[in-house]
Amino acid sequence: MDAAQFRSFLSTLRGLVNGVGREVVERVLEEQDSPRASIVVDGARLRFRACSDKAWLTAFAWVTVRRRCYRAEGPDAEEPRR
Repeated sequence: MDAAQFRSFLSTLRGLVNGVGREVVERVLEEQDSPRASIVVDGARLRFRACSDKAWLTAFAWVTVRRRCYRAEGPDAEEPRR
């Protein structure tokens, strides 16, 4: 195997590893985002509002996952942090 073939092999291997890594990160994040009508965080009940895409830069490149968004109700509800 000459130097060019070896570089090509490593490039192909890197692409495969990155693809598997992105898929694993996506699946783990999706599994942690359980579909519920409401959740309790620090004693406050938050209700499901919508889904939105969330992107993370990982060691395997950018990963975008659809996540559930929750928000408190009522006049005392705080605005969501951005």
